[in-house]
Amino acid sequence: MAELNKAIIGAVDELLTMFGLEYEILEETIEEKLKSSEEVNVILGLAGEIHGNIVLGATKNTVIKIVSGMMGGMEITEVDEIVISGISEFTNMLGGTTITKLQTENFVDITPPTVITSEGNTIIINQLKAHNLIFSIGGEKLIISYCIKE
Repeated sequence: MAELNKAIIGAVDELLTMFGLEYEILEETIEEKLKSSEEVNVILGLAGEIHGNIVLGATKNTVIKIVSGMMGGMEITEVDEIVISGISEFTNMLGGTTITKLQTENFVDITPPTVITSEGNTIIINQLKAHNLIFSIGGEKLIISYCIKE
């Protein structure tokens, strides 16, 4: 798991830096299930040598900051279809960059992203133990969680 943590942190660093966004790592936690209580959740499935899920969970404001950075600083005020498409692409890039950083010689496939928006609810994505990497982007929380079937 340490190798995957390192790859995800490297991918987050590479992408957020590319889009001109400053961030800091707040903490790493482990939970019994892969779940999220965030307003916007993007789920990627992993299949092949690595089998599991990566989930990006964030507030609407965090998602707006990320997509605005991807669009060169364009002012965005709401989570609409363009923002949902943008955060889906960001999560795809995160998954692809993470797998590349793992330098695995075996095949790993990433499923298309699934976006779930929720207010005040917790969604359980998988019953496997979850590793959470919690970041701050300009004071807004970004959580990257993952679980891998051993």
